[in-house]
Amino acid sequence: MSELDSPPSHPTSRLPSSSWDTTSQADAVFLELQTRQGREDPYSRYTRLRELAPVHVSRYGVTVLTRYEDCARALRSPDLQVEDAAWMDLNEPDWRRSPTNVVMGESLLHRNPPDHTRLRKLVSGSFTPRRVRELAPRIEALVAAELDMMADAGSDGGPVDVHDLMAFPLPVSVIGALLGVPESDWSWLRGPTAAISVVFDLFAFEEAYERSDRAIRELAPYLTDLIEQRRKSPQDDMISALISVRDRDGGLTEDELLQTVMLLFIAGFETTVNLITNGVMALLRHPEQRAALLADPTLAEAAVEEVLRYDAPVQGTMRHAIRDTRIGGVPVPEGSRVVAFLGAANRDPGQFTHPDRFDIRREGPKATSFGGGIHYCLGASLARLEAAIALPALITRFPRLALHGEAELRPIFNLRGYSRLPVTLG
Repeated sequence: MSELDSPPSHPTSRLPSSSWDTTSQADAVFLELQTRQGREDPYSRYTRLRELAPVHVSRYGVTVLTRYEDCARALRSPDLQVEDAAWMDLNEPDWRRSPTNVVMGESLLHRNPPDHTRLRKLVSGSFTPRRVRELAPRIEALVAAELDMMADAGSDGGPVDVHDLMAFPLPVSVIGALLGVPESDWSWLRGPTAAISVVFDLFAFEEAYERSDRAIRELAPYLTDLIEQRRKSPQDDMISALISVRDRDGGLTEDELLQTVMLLFIAGFETTVNLITNGVMALLRHPEQRAALLADPTLAEAAVEEVLRYDAPVQGTMRHAIRDTRIGGVPVPEGSRVVAFLGAANRDPGQFTHPDRFDIRREGPKATSFGGGIHYCLGASLARLEAAIALPALITRFPRLALHGEAELRPIFNLRGYSRLPVTLG
């Protein structure tokens, strides 16, 4: 069975080959995004979707958005919400049979106000601009150590993997230390967290949920034990702080505590790993932009913003309409699902001149890559800081950095990044 034939989590089916009106063409392009070719090059397909129907009411049960303005509106609209436990109880009554659905469906990621407001307030203090800035010296030291390891690994002139030696260990080290996860366990945690992260995909297949369920059954007891250790011996970390809130005033239930810790660890590094690998790849493929950053490291923050726009680490997000509304002049009835393709919004020619060009001196609106509205990514400033330190440090240390062979994209659509990025250091 091919990927296109397999049922994704939000079921679709093949188009009848005899139908080629504008709507069916848009549906065909939408389905292409679920294939390997679509994952490798979603951007040309976004362009085609935008040309055919920028607000596309698919026959497969979703309204698809590809323009910047429409996506930005959807992310902030009070008429659209994330699919929370109440929605799933009504529309997918068997959802609680899956540990993955329970953890994700009841976590901060899938809560609406007032629960979302309560939970976000409890964890947002660790991600204030001041707290994030205070992490800069630690991040700089971690990057320097990782570059030393890369230099040692590549001392014979052979290839080294940017993903394994910098892009993955850096954000895992940062979020692990923030939460209070022992460093000795970071390597082991890579397996279960990788399995769980796949279900963030808009087009996750049943097999992905089965693997994630097994991983959660493995990870939950580990984190439960860690929480109990911190309850007995508090430390200066987020887990201890969340336990204090839970035990002092009931701000969290015990299940919410576990789900929050699990979500913060997984989501706390996944996007950043992708941001760094996508940034390295963009700089390798655009030597003139790499030279500009090498000549002027103060362009680091602008370079990160351009990476977020040009090759978004998160390609899309889902909402559902809680009442009849309109987007881009198109009616969206109550109960409809809406997919905002953030990667498409970031290359909307209505907002960005030459949108397919990578330009670290670009001016214009912010990319939508971290979402928007009340669900704007909590860790966005931390991810930006890590990438803004790592990217110029890498090319400064290794100015003759070059791609070696083929890089490997992650085998999922929504979390876009490289699982293997071999380079020679020169």
